[in-house]
Amino acid sequence: MRGEYYPLCASSSHPSKPAGMSTEDERRLRSSDALFGEPRTPLKLSMGLGRDWPDARGVFVSGGKDQGTGSMLCAWINEDEHLSLIVRQTGGGGISSSGVARRAFE
Repeated sequence: MRGEYYPLCASSSHPSKPAGMSTEDERRLRSSDALFGEPRTPLKLSMGLGRDWPDARGVFVSGGKDQGTGSMLCAWINEDEHLSLIVRQTGGGGISSSGVARRAFE
């Protein structure tokens, strides 16, 4: 699968990035709406969604400006759910969401 996994900043659960993603990666991913934030609402906190934050959480990104495409597949790992897949597209002439996902697996 093409792309890169970014563990959240200060996460120590990924051996190849023991301090998590860099602050530059965090800024870039946030600006492209590819990154989720820490749970802050009382409901989410009471559900335990902030437990052991930020360990074992991150985002896998395939596509995007870095890879010369206006479409991006993001896999949010352990945000609210174990896995959430998000397709981001810019411009109106792009491929379908399923096409973005299919390209990530080529």
